[in-house]
Amino acid sequence: MKWIHLALLGGFLLFVFTAGLLRSWRVWRLTGVNPLRLGSSQSPHDYIGRWFLRVILLLFGLLVASVATSAPIGLLGPLPALDRFGVKLAGLVAIGVALVWTLVAQSQMGASWRIGIDRDHPTPLVTHGLFRRFRNPIFLGMLVALHGLTVALASVASLALLVFGFVLLQIQVRLEEEHLLGQHGERYRQYLAGTRRWV
Repeated sequence: MKWIHLALLGGFLLFVFTAGLLRSWRVWRLTGVNPLRLGSSQSPHDYIGRWFLRVILLLFGLLVASVATSAPIGLLGPLPALDRFGVKLAGLVAIGVALVWTLVAQSQMGASWRIGIDRDHPTPLVTHGLFRRFRNPIFLGMLVALHGLTVALASVASLALLVFGFVLLQIQVRLEEEHLLGQHGERYRQYLAGTRRWV
């Protein structure tokens, strides 16, 4: 089953490249604004951003380890209930679906898309497309991808990273909602009342 681990690594890198690096470059080219708004301060926003970056790097390390060895041990060892071909394939499919979903949501945000909270460049409130029903479709796509990686890697370490990543995303969406409420006021309050945070 080594090929599926290679496919997982490839899917992960494709996700990071297209939804992270390429999208950042496009927004920068379009607006002249660096969409990466995470800083080095000790604010909750910046602190969470740094920890989420660590989650991404640790997931990358787990994927490389899964490709490099056929007999992982310790925390890299499999969870027997998930260590099956069908489950790994389902995880890979989930990552693919999550990538398409995330790219669509990013496209619908257009020049408003950011990584983190941009307090220096106010952006219009996006309420069309996926945002008509979901307040955080991009984070939802990331969460589905995290679930896909967790079941596909089927390890204690991937499960721990899923739980930690989920907690970080829960905090981040609330910080962003608070920021948008301050920026858009009553219009955003009405939007909150008519949409779901997740599903």
